[in-house]
Amino acid sequence: MIGISYHYETRTHYETYRDSKGNTHTRTRHERVQVVTHRAQEPIRFSTFQDVSQPLVLLQYKIMKIYLEKSFCYGDQKTANAIEGQIYMFKSINRPRDLYFSFYINYDIAGFVPHLLSFKDKQTQEECWFNLGCFTALSIFGLSTCYLLWFEKQCHNQTHMIKKSLLI
Repeated sequence: MIGISYHYETRTHYETYRDSKGNTHTRTRHERVQVVTHRAQEPIRFSTFQDVSQPLVLLQYKIMKIYLEKSFCYGDQKTANAIEGQIYMFKSINRPRDLYFSFYINYDIAGFVPHLLSFKDKQTQEECWFNLGCFTALSIFGLSTCYLLWFEKQCHNQTHMIKKSLLI
């Protein structure tokens, strides 16, 4: 859990300049800036988790770009009550520190990477068109954009959700 307390201030800047006739003038500029006065971070406490993701189905395409997303859910009502209580306490302690308050939950999964590239088989991966040498050679001749557009057409895009169920 991350909480940020802040307020806004108006800053005034004075700029002096000369016009084409050599006369000196002063210009006033107002700027509204956000001033962060407090940051708090605290982990959500839970005992264990269980992977409840749907199985990843690799379709029969030569190349697949897999975009991974992540989320969590509560394993049971007891866990939901406990974690919602932690969130409520965190907000209660950190909210009254300034005029505005932003809150969000940032959750990490060990080993998580947001993008994967999957080849159907080793033969596809070893084709000359799908390696760094080919890309480098085409880049030298100014053809990297054409290569990237061609490569994009060869790929099938798929999104998959990694979901963890938390338990107290």
